[in-house]
Amino acid sequence: MVDDYGEAKAGAAVTSEVLIEVKKDSNSQSQCLVFAWIEGSPRRNAQIFSCDDVAGVEKWKTDQALRSAWR
Repeated sequence: MVDDYGEAKAGAAVTSEVLIEVKKDSNSQSQCLVFAWIEGSPRRNAQIFSCDDVAGVEKWKTDQALRSAWR
């Protein structure tokens, strides 16, 4: 899935969703994490959210003053 996170005040906003699944015998556990950061040198404002923390991700996006790069 690709989302247009646009440009932040200090560089491009990047997110990556990672699903981790651990299976032992017949038991399995999964955890989904969203990693977010502003690309630059060095990277800035890095955060980690659980995938169901939509409000947290939206707040992070708002705090970064994102604007769409699409015209």
